[in-house]
Amino acid sequence: MGFLKGKVALITGAGRAVLSDGRCGSIGYGIATAYAKEGANLVPVVTKTNSPLLRTS
Repeated sequence: MGFLKGKVALITGAGRAVLSDGRCGSIGYGIATAYAKEGANLVPVVTKTNSPLLRTS
């Protein structure tokens, strides 16, 4: 843990797409989660004004 500590990552396609079995189906979301676990500061690139990321960032 901490491999990316102090680094900034621009993340595109990080919207959470949930599969029928409850798992995450978005590659961008999975990458964002992994980067965050490694300590990166995330900057989500959002193109939809109704994105949940705008309410939680």
